[in-house]
Amino acid sequence: NTEKENSCNDLAWLIIFWINFAATLALAIYLIIKKKPSNTKISFKIEGIKGADIGICAGVGVGVGLVSNIIHFIFIACCAKCYLGCGMAIGLIYAIIGALMVLLGGGGLIGFILPALYLVLLIMFYCSACKYIAFSSIMLKQSAKLLLEYPGIICFCIYQILWTIIYNALFCVLIYFVQKKGIHPAVYLYVVFSYLWCTLTFEYVEYMTISGVASSWYFLVNTSYLPGSLVCASYKRAMGTSFGSAAFAGFVLAVIQFLEYIIESTADTSSDSGVLGYICCILKCCAMCILCLLESCVSLLNRFALIYCAAFGIPYIAACKR
Repeated sequence: NTEKENSCNDLAWLIIFWINFAATLALAIYLIIKKKPSNTKISFKIEGIKGADIGICAGVGVGVGLVSNIIHFIFIACCAKCYLGCGMAIGLIYAIIGALMVLLGGGGLIGFILPALYLVLLIMFYCSACKYIAFSSIMLKQSAKLLLEYPGIICFCIYQILWTIIYNALFCVLIYFVQKKGIHPAVYLYVVFSYLWCTLTFEYVEYMTISGVASSWYFLVNTSYLPGSLVCASYKRAMGTSFGSAAFAGFVLAVIQFLEYIIESTADTSSDSGVLGYICCILKCCAMCILCLLESCVSLLNRFALIYCAAFGIPYIAACKR
């Protein structure tokens, strides 16, 4: 889509999302400033850990993450085919290590059942996927090349991390005050749903931005239509005319995850026994199975539909149909 977009796709969902976000923010401010006595006591005291130790751990974690990601990137850029092969073998190595630990712990050879089964599945998978490895390795190399060509992607991802920290902190504060001041459980459930919706929507915005960069480069490279600042242009579309599509996709998946959360929360609180307890347990298992299948299907659908939204600027439903 090289034409200038003058209207927002899925405008209703864009408006509903920001109304929900504003309502959540207003609720957080209200609970912070409201002085309501409560007998609920919540302690954040951590025994045996100093503030300096937390800073050292955080610094070491960032350093290790930075070094490991650089090595990871070099591995992809230079040895993509070897990278794919190692990726398939790492699971087998982990399984063998686990089996050895079981053996040393006195569990006998029974621990090697899983590695043997994994090896059979790995061979079957390799036989069916080996014809795609060459193409996949080329795609990985091109992705690394694109990242080097547009390093603004890295800056954008860092920006997204900081934004994620901010709104996660907001929801942590909100949940704390909901519990501290003894607010009605329905409010807590609303906060959980709002958190899931906001998290998924902003993740999809990031996903659509990267998809927009890749698709614009693929279709428009070496043409006059290629934007000067590709990352900024893609992010502008994801946060602007296509944001409603991200909010729509996030809402659908958030509903499924919210229902899963409710079932998981009630799984250990049931006091029923006997036949009724077994029936409730079976119904919960069936419901979780259905929801997990729905989540898998919707996640896959969103993954490809939002690429269409990012590349061609079409609404979410039209992208799902494609």
